[in-house]
Amino acid sequence: MTTEQGQLLRLELNNTTVGGSQGQLLRLEAATAIAGGAQSQLLRLEASSSVSAGAQGQLIRLEVRNPAVANAGPDQASIEPFSTVQLVGTDTAGSLDPRVWTQLSGPAVVLTQSGKTASFTAPGVVDITDLVFGYTAGDSAQDTVKVTVMEATEQAVIGGRRVALQQLAVHL
Repeated sequence: MTTEQGQLLRLELNNTTVGGSQGQLLRLEAATAIAGGAQSQLLRLEASSSVSAGAQGQLIRLEVRNPAVANAGPDQASIEPFSTVQLVGTDTAGSLDPRVWTQLSGPAVVLTQSGKTASFTAPGVVDITDLVFGYTAGDSAQDTVKVTVMEATEQAVIGGRRVALQQLAVHL
C-alpha cells in the first residue's frame, strides 16, 4: 500500500500440517513513514515454529526502527513587531508521542501550543532581534527554527531607554 504518508509492506507465510503436529509462521512487515520531507523506517520480522505436543516451540521477533525525525519548519524573517507568529512542526514520531515547543533564546514570549503547532505575539523591539525555538517530537527528535523580528517603526525614549510603541487605530 502506498500513500502520501509512506509505504507499508506485509508478507506472511504460514505452513501448518493438517494433523496439527507441526506449524510454521513467518511474518515480515516493513513500513516507511514520511513527514515534512523526513523519512522513518520500521522493519519487523516474526518467525515461529511449534510442535502440537508442546515438546518444542520457538518464537523469534526482531524489530528495527529508525529514530524519529523532527522538522521545526523554515526560518521566518522580517516579522513585524506585535504580530502573531505561527510555528508548525512536522515529524515521523508515533501519533501518541508528545510534541513540545520551547523558546531557546531571545526576548521572552508566551507560547500557546496545540499538538505540532505553537503561536506567540512577536515582541516589540527597537532593533532587529532573533528568537530561536526548539521542537521536540517523541523522546529525542529535535530541530530548531529562527524567527527574526524587525525593529518597531514607532519608538519613544522613556527614562533614557528606547521602547517600541504599538500602533493603535483610534476610531472617532
